[in-house]
Amino acid sequence: MNPYQHLIKALHAYPSKAWINRYFDLQQKLLQTLEIENDDPRIGLSLNKNGSTPVNLGQRYVLRPSPDGYIGCIVPIDFDEEIVEGFVVFEFSSKKMKDAKFLELDFEKHKPLPAMLWQQIGVQKIPPAVVV
Repeated sequence: MNPYQHLIKALHAYPSKAWINRYFDLQQKLLQTLEIENDDPRIGLSLNKNGSTPVNLGQRYVLRPSPDGYIGCIVPIDFDEEIVEGFVVFEFSSKKMKDAKFLELDFEKHKPLPAMLWQQIGVQKIPPAVVV
């Protein structure tokens, strides 16, 4: 399978075209808000073998879509995922200390994404009305 076919197959796994567009809009708003340029070496947008299309900053996932309609994001270790009806997928450690966690929440149910979630991932400049 060539890269184009792989991309098309991956995109068909997500709930709908509207859902995919919303995810790509979310990526764009995140990068614009954080003022990350296309050539920034910290950013990684990829299409994994499993069809996932995550956004990495540094060496950590920041956003990751899931074919079941959920979206994952990084938050501080003390963030209460129950506030956004999310669940922890894994935790990040730095020098053997847990410092962040990756949670998933229903992307369709959370329109727009809660402002408090944006603030926890460091995006404090986005007003709630602008969030996708």
